[in-house]
Amino acid sequence: MLIELGISPFDCELDFTIPEVDNVGIFVAGGLDSAILLCLIIEELNRANRDTPIHIWTCDKPPDPKNAARIVKIIGEEYNRNLIYHDNYPVSDEAKANGVFDFQSTRDAYSQFDSIELYMAGNNSWEKTQWVDLITHNNPILRWSYPEEPHVTYPFLNMLKSQMIDIYYKLNKEHLMQYTYSCSKKEHPRCDRCYSCVEAATGFGELGKVRPEFTEHA
Repeated sequence: MLIELGISPFDCELDFTIPEVDNVGIFVAGGLDSAILLCLIIEELNRANRDTPIHIWTCDKPPDPKNAARIVKIIGEEYNRNLIYHDNYPVSDEAKANGVFDFQSTRDAYSQFDSIELYMAGNNSWEKTQWVDLITHNNPILRWSYPEEPHVTYPFLNMLKSQMIDIYYKLNKEHLMQYTYSCSKKEHPRCDRCYSCVEAATGFGELGKVRPEFTEHA
């Protein structure tokens, strides 16, 4: 699937394909990035007429710990697609406190399957975080692996937030944005001051769009 994204000079092409595997997995935290990545995975499998099982792992992100599971349910109903839901996977105390996944999460998920492609939705934001720097080693790669560890694909890793947000519009799924939650300060519905909120606002601004207000229920 080839999609043209963004507005010049912040435009790019995303060429998204899924390898021939028995299972596909995605880690969903309930924010803008992982929600549209789940949509993209379903769209690509549908386009290729493949019924590959899609496995979902979520993490509880305060102040609304069930929002990730809720957005997964909404997207599953949107596409009339059966999504296989697994237990939450934040493992370390730090991960639990911050409502994020860690490397142990991917190892545990990967070990359950003989053939699976795992996806996460990290992106090349205007303020790189330590985990992105660690994974990429400052090189523009989309995939990382290391001996005896699971591999994870980051389709958005070299994309700006505006380009990622534009996927919603290109797939005609912008109505789903209202159910996502991304505030790093864990304020409800968002603080509009933290890195995640400002990054999202910057992305919408580059597209000339306004971010929808958060809605708890479909």
